[in-house]
Amino acid sequence: MAKAAVAGMEARLEVVTREALTAKTSEEMATASAGALLQENKPSRKVKSQAVEGGVTLTVEEYDELSRRARETEEVAGKRVIEAVKLIKEANARTRRCGAWRS
Repeated sequence: MAKAAVAGMEARLEVVTREALTAKTSEEMATASAGALLQENKPSRKVKSQAVEGGVTLTVEEYDELSRRARETEEVAGKRVIEAVKLIKEANARTRRCGAWRS
């Protein structure tokens, strides 16, 4: 029973860890998009730069919204990781107590 609880907690931790990675990737994409937007708006001595293949142009408002959402998602994912680790530690403690009791 305790091993199943630990396995369940570890599976949840894996999911939350993946969510945190997704949030981080989203944040990095928003940052890259903002950098591209800033570069596009810089005056250039050369002929106006061509759009990067596969790139996306965002308004400042769109960038701000994406950045805000990425930060919020990362905060939520971080909280979920903390909660999952706490639950795993509790399950491990129960397993140790249960094993010590049976010995």
